[in-house]
Amino acid sequence: MASDVFGFATTLRDVAGVVRTALAGAERIVGDLLICLEVARQRRRLAMLDERSLKDFGVGRAEAEREAGRSLFDIPEDLRARRPGPVRIRSR
Repeated sequence: MASDVFGFATTLRDVAGVVRTALAGAERIVGDLLICLEVARQRRRLAMLDERSLKDFGVGRAEAEREAGRSLFDIPEDLRARRPGPVRIRSR
């Protein structure tokens, strides 16, 4: 059954498609944000390591501080590739 929403003839299937698209976009944004927050946490912990621990990693204090000072959204490409996949929503 078609109805007129905002001047457009729509069906329930059309609305469901728009909702699915919106959810997929929101899911991608949330996934990206979770990755950003995890990387920020790792960078903070790197900056808190002592000199001996940094040496074990082969990283100097200046390099650790530089890494810790990077932007929240400056994410390495390999981590972007590990973005979680979409959640499947079953339709009836």
